This record gives sequence, structure tokens and C-alpha cells, in this order.
Amino acid sequence: MRDDPLSILHVDDDPNLGGLVKTYLERGSNDVDCTVTTETSPTDALDRIRSGGPEFDCVVSDYNMPEMNGIDFLE
Repeated sequence: MRDDPLSILHVDDDPNLGGLVKTYLERGSNDVDCTVTTETSPTDALDRIRSGGPEFDCVVSDYNMPEMNGIDFLE
């Protein structure tokens, strides 16, 4: 069992869905404590990852986004 919360970056261009996912994961129907950071722009998410700031344990990304698709984001 982790002592610190799992850190998740959620990337989705739909801010309403981002809020819903954040609420669901942080409230948890699971046994894992987590914090969710949401970005609505894949470019901003990449900047956040590359900034050298806090690292994320997990990245969850939408596939169909206007700037780039989820595979491009992954690469």
C-alpha cells in the first residue's frame, strides 16, 4: 500500500469530462488514494511533463483531440 497519493495527469480537451474524471478518481471507488491534474491541451500537458516539475505516476489521455491525437501525444 502506498503512503503517498498516486499522481495522475489526465489530458482531455473536454473540460467537463476532465472535471468528471477528476472527481471520480479522487473520490474513489477504489482503494488507492490519488490526486488528479487535468490539462485540456496536449501541448500544455507536454510542457508540464517536460518542465521538470512534479512527476506523474500515470498519464490518462483522450485519443481524439484537436491539437494532436493520443498516439502523437504518447510519442
